[in-house]
Amino acid sequence: MSTLFVVRLSAVPEGHARYLDGMRYPILLYIRADDEDQIWVPAAEQLTECQWHEVQFERYGELQTPVAEIEDEVLRGAAEEASEEGFAFVVYDQAITSQQ
Repeated sequence: MSTLFVVRLSAVPEGHARYLDGMRYPILLYIRADDEDQIWVPAAEQLTECQWHEVQFERYGELQTPVAEIEDEVLRGAAEEASEEGFAFVVYDQAITSQQ
């Protein structure tokens, strides 16, 4: 049975209307996998397909809180989507830094 993992990372968008190209943004990603070794390649591929590049993984772990108990509506929605579809992420509006 697969497990829902949560991953903190940052990445640089390319061609997004909402996010500035060349700026690095924090992202919280939920991904379903059988074990932690199966997180990295699919996560990077999915992010690239969504026009996020230069991915830097920071922290990860198994989601310990039941999805229904996640208080933040946006995060709960992403966790629910990942539970069903295998992958979802939330991009935070405040950029970390520019890519120079």
